[in-house]
Amino acid sequence: MLKAIKILLESNNFKKRGNHSVQVVNTSRQFTYHNTVICDVDDDKKVFHCNNGGWNTSSTTRAINDYRHYFNSIGYREC
Repeated sequence: MLKAIKILLESNNFKKRGNHSVQVVNTSRQFTYHNTVICDVDDDKKVFHCNNGGWNTSSTTRAINDYRHYFNSIGYREC
């Protein structure tokens, strides 16, 4: 897992690491890469949604795969 993503997953509010950031909005978290939301998580419903924002790059895919692996491993469901 990318170090920046690990730091963001442990954050409770807005945090930025390089081109990655997270913002907490009510009960959901939005993880962004280059200002594009690539993973939207609803912690109350334990669901998440990933989207590459049309970039289709290997770095975006790697970040999305890290989020997928993490949230699937803790029992969240991808919508």
